[in-house]
Amino acid sequence: MSESEVELEVEELEKDPSDAFSPEAKTIDSYQGKEKAPAYEIAITYEFVDEFCVDEDGEEMEDKPRWITEKLPWFGLSSDKANSTKRYLALDPDQEHGGDFAELIGMPCNVTISKNAGSGKNAGKFYNNVDGIAAVREKSLKNFPELVNAAIVFTLDEPDLEVFKSLPDWLQGDIKGNLDYAGSELAGLLGDVAPKAKAKTERKPKPESTTSEVEPDEDY
Repeated sequence: MSESEVELEVEELEKDPSDAFSPEAKTIDSYQGKEKAPAYEIAITYEFVDEFCVDEDGEEMEDKPRWITEKLPWFGLSSDKANSTKRYLALDPDQEHGGDFAELIGMPCNVTISKNAGSGKNAGKFYNNVDGIAAVREKSLKNFPELVNAAIVFTLDEPDLEVFKSLPDWLQGDIKGNLDYAGSELAGLLGDVAPKAKAKTERKPKPESTTSEVEPDEDY
């Protein structure tokens, strides 16, 4: 586990935090073999200020800092145990920005990273994960340089096609795979014609049958 100094760089979040909406919108996951309800997500990228990619000669390229992105379910600040809430309050404990992550773009922070081994088909691989973040001490702020990469915000509610196309392919794929993509403004901008969901038709029992057919639960 290590701790590195970084600056918050990329934030994908609905600009109105009261809506608790994210760019990747609803996704479905499972926990302990049980399907969880769809949840909104945010993706945050942290740019390192003291670690860089290396060239073919092993020399650090200071114009290419390392960065790490984490995706988190977003439930709003009312969920005090949520990791998204912990991330936000680490940088804005007094909630001066009302839960709006976009207002924290470019803010220096310390990030604790752990290396975890993959399992199953990913056995033998190791992955870096963000364990937590913390505010930077006031006297250390002067040592932080400006961001190298552009700080951007993307949201499905007000999609910017240029910003979307600047995102990594894997992140674009995740955004397009969300449950709210079909029929969204972004889908229209990209020229994707999503199939409309078929309307449920009420099935009536056959006259000769004495058994009533069970209607599907509307909330399913």
